[in-house]
Amino acid sequence: MTTKGYYKTRVTDEGRVCTICGKFKPWSAFDRNCEGTKGHHSYCRVCRRKKWKEGYTPKWRIDADGRQCTACEQYRPWSEFDRASNSKTGHCARCKDCLRKIRGHKKAKVWRITDQGRECTRCGRFLSWEHFNKNKCGTRGYQSWCSGCFREYQGRTKRRDSLITEEGRECSRCGVFKTWDHYHNCKSRATGHASACKACMRQKTRQDMENGTIRDGELRRKYDISLSEYERMAEENGDACAICGTMEKGRARGRVRYWSVDHDHETGEIRGLLCQKCNSLLGMADDDIEILQKAIAYLELYRERAEPIPEAVS
Repeated sequence: MTTKGYYKTRVTDEGRVCTICGKFKPWSAFDRNCEGTKGHHSYCRVCRRKKWKEGYTPKWRIDADGRQCTACEQYRPWSEFDRASNSKTGHCARCKDCLRKIRGHKKAKVWRITDQGRECTRCGRFLSWEHFNKNKCGTRGYQSWCSGCFREYQGRTKRRDSLITEEGRECSRCGVFKTWDHYHNCKSRATGHASACKACMRQKTRQDMENGTIRDGELRRKYDISLSEYERMAEENGDACAICGTMEKGRARGRVRYWSVDHDHETGEIRGLLCQKCNSLLGMADDDIEILQKAIAYLELYRERAEPIPEAVS
């Protein structure tokens, strides 16, 4: 008995009725299908093969040497098709040229690369490796653009070459030639020293401290807040300590101290701004309320003992 051309499907734990032949068959006669009822196809394996043979007519020529492209319909060898792991043939159905046209790509140019140098992928000139900046992820450890093209792209002009000798070098900031004892050691530099002299570095550090660049970097690195957020917290607190209320920040190395940022060491949550003494008080007590309460009780007990006994009135 059928309904609108379809068999009434009977499904049990032992098997089901095939939707094509209408016969009840066990699950072993059905191919698996993760999206089907009970993980199997709705028609048996015999009907499925019969349907596949009747409905499938091979349109494209496919053999061991190559196949016919489904876009240009030209027979090409397998080397002209990209690999595709999800395909039955292991290759794409469209050739590489057709895929480039569809994606809007041009055929990649093969650049000349030798031990002496390479072609710049921007200007096309063949230059020695010294004209390319280092890049550990690039070909042979260099960038594909030459230094000139890279500077032009970033809108910069070539820096003046500094005089470097065995006795010393020209400072990259002030331009004065100084001996190596006027420069800090720096292992990452080819010369083993910094490019700017000590006097220029001190001047730059002083400027960064005055404009807040160093303090902003410390706050971001330690507490993940900016200098503007720090100043807003201090303003909301009346520029005073959140515990003792003092407005004296103290001095260190001839400079006024900053307010200490008090935070929870377990969660990292910022609680407020404290003076150096109050922040040290919480740190010494390990933020333990019981220890602080015992300290208060201890001071109150000592205060009671230290109070003078009033003289008896005769």
